[in-house]
Amino acid sequence: MRLLVPALVAASLVACGERRGDDAQDAGGLTRLEVQPDILGDPEPKVIATYRPDGEAWTGPGDVPYDVVAVDGRPVATSTADGPTNVRVPADVRTTTFDRIDVDLRLPADADQLLRLTLIDGRDTFLVSELRSVRGTGSLVTESFPLDGIELHDRRPTEISVQIAGDAGRRDVAEVRVLDARPAALLPVPGTPAALIDLGSEARRGWGIDSIVGAATTIPPDADDARLHWSYARHPGAEGVELEISSDTRVQRVPLGADAPRWDEFVLDGVRGRVTFRILGAPERPSGAWTALAELQLERPIERSPAPLVLLVTSDTHRGDHLSRGGTPGLVDTPHFDALAARGVQWTNAYAPSNMTNPSHVALMTGLSPRDTRIVGNRAPLGEAAVTLAERFADAGWATAAAVSVQHIGHAYSGLGQGFDRFDGLEARADYRFGRRDGAVAVERAMRWIEERRDVPLFLWVHVFDVHGPYEAPEEFTGKYLAEEVRPVTPELDPVPSGELPPWIADDPEQRAEVTAAHARYRGAVDRLDGVLAPLIEHPRARSGVVALTGDHGEAFGRNDMWWTHHGMYRDQLHVPLIVAAPGLEPGLVVDRPAEMLDLGATLLDLAALDASEYPATPIPTGDAPSEPRYALGYSGHKASVEHEGWLLTLSLQDHDFEKGPRDFPKGTIELYHVAEDPGCAVELSEQEPDRAKRLREALVRWLASAEGDGFATAFNIDERAQAILIELGYAGNVESTRSGAWYVEDEEPR
Repeated sequence: MRLLVPALVAASLVACGERRGDDAQDAGGLTRLEVQPDILGDPEPKVIATYRPDGEAWTGPGDVPYDVVAVDGRPVATSTADGPTNVRVPADVRTTTFDRIDVDLRLPADADQLLRLTLIDGRDTFLVSELRSVRGTGSLVTESFPLDGIELHDRRPTEISVQIAGDAGRRDVAEVRVLDARPAALLPVPGTPAALIDLGSEARRGWGIDSIVGAATTIPPDADDARLHWSYARHPGAEGVELEISSDTRVQRVPLGADAPRWDEFVLDGVRGRVTFRILGAPERPSGAWTALAELQLERPIERSPAPLVLLVTSDTHRGDHLSRGGTPGLVDTPHFDALAARGVQWTNAYAPSNMTNPSHVALMTGLSPRDTRIVGNRAPLGEAAVTLAERFADAGWATAAAVSVQHIGHAYSGLGQGFDRFDGLEARADYRFGRRDGAVAVERAMRWIEERRDVPLFLWVHVFDVHGPYEAPEEFTGKYLAEEVRPVTPELDPVPSGELPPWIADDPEQRAEVTAAHARYRGAVDRLDGVLAPLIEHPRARSGVVALTGDHGEAFGRNDMWWTHHGMYRDQLHVPLIVAAPGLEPGLVVDRPAEMLDLGATLLDLAALDASEYPATPIPTGDAPSEPRYALGYSGHKASVEHEGWLLTLSLQDHDFEKGPRDFPKGTIELYHVAEDPGCAVELSEQEPDRAKRLREALVRWLASAEGDGFATAFNIDERAQAILIELGYAGNVESTRSGAWYVEDEEPR
């Protein structure tokens, strides 16, 4: 069932998608331009130094020289020792002259190995390359290591260390070459697909150019009133360097130097024919003679003001009952969220498809359950084969932008930057507490983009992490909740259970104090977030456009022996807020029928009058519709659940336990709750309702078995610092992020 959007509203929100046929361009929009390389010199890297093992001795632990043997007529340093191999190569070359190292080596066939390089000056290790996973072939191959950050050093390394770890076997290293690549060699090359390029916290989709390889594009003569728009990188290393934009009709030059790295943008009217982008005034070296060219687009400004906006806000770990309108009375005070609901539709019985951040967000952005994406953790990036909500908006001529607030949902970890022209997350080298940042930062970015892209349709995603543990908010928000002597809600609706505490809490005074204090701080964080998001959701452009607010999962505060976590599959962890406001929707409508956050992407496409027919999910109905089961898959594929007609059943898919309590979950365990009458899942009813439990269990197992395809998860080598941050946030270090094979296989013998 589709949302019933009046034709007048659809016409006012449409961008330049296909649904309006020949009139599509009347509403304005973007055409993303193809870019080709403009070769101005020799793009091949220059070899600065070459090191082979038949020269000065290459050594390992204890300064013991490696044996040198011949392989295919070449001398190689060889190691057959068990454990890691560390090949120390004597070097004498200044870092200002190179930015890449190539290593010729042979690894055991079909053996997975980890490789990295370190640069050492005397006893000081001052630069470490990326950690790379490589599968051996049994033959000599070349591995290239771009040295990100080398421009920060002016050193002369005395040693290059080649470090290899993995399955034991013979490893040979034949040659180490030190190279000077062109300045923009680490960035996407014009003529290849654009990619996100980081500049501080903000990445934009584009290509790198320098004085050797520029870029060129062609603007058709029938571009009418379209204007040329692009973004470009400015940075301190480019003082005195200019970017020249040249066409048949005009030449424009802009400076590239800046006090700090930043993106600037430029618009030119009346440009036609071939347009080139070239670097002028660049010295022979340093690494500063480059820029990034992003968002190269033809813009047709919207005929009305403001241009259409679709704003999606996801509040991480936000329970569905923690809104003062449509939630549990007395828990929180959220006047701005309430005002948003009053001008739109609020679904009070919405469920998330998972109990973890990345799987739920990937489901939202693809319209596919974690069962089908096979992403069930926070460290498996979404593969490029997936088609995302942002890509669908981009294909329809909309600008796209996203600002997120925690490290593990950044593009490198999640792959969720796919389809976005702009993606602002945490700076890679910054030291954020718990790998997160205040939602106010994401809001500031979003407000700026709304103004910068005011003339074109914009799809904007803002993710905030403010109510996730450790729950923190100023005393002005938490004080009234911490001071309460009497709980403000009835016991069955109170997220903090009364009664006997488990020993691990009862025996620890600090943990006992957290029983009510943690929830009080969470409530304060929700109240504060309401004010943080207010300027964004009440922006004039948002008020005339489409605004959606939802959560990725909930949080538990003690019910079902789940304390301060979202690792369960009960209503506490699956129930999320869901509000959509848009012109033409019935103001203040409250829908208590079941809804799924998974379907929100299709709903936004529908409200923007874009074709959602090929989107896997379906728009959320506002009226009566047949009740359908709602399925969810838990973190690491440990558990799955189904909710239907007010009954919730959970099934343990594998043996597992829970680190914050004495509960074990043997494979095959089921739990059944009548959530329509018992939202806190206090009374387990599988023995009292065996037929119902059997039907729901069979439906859940059939659903799990009907997974399609191999999913879209890709491998990600997580570094030690990021692993520690995930553990700090409550995500166990050994949690699987991807799964292959059947989600659940019945045991031959009943347990």
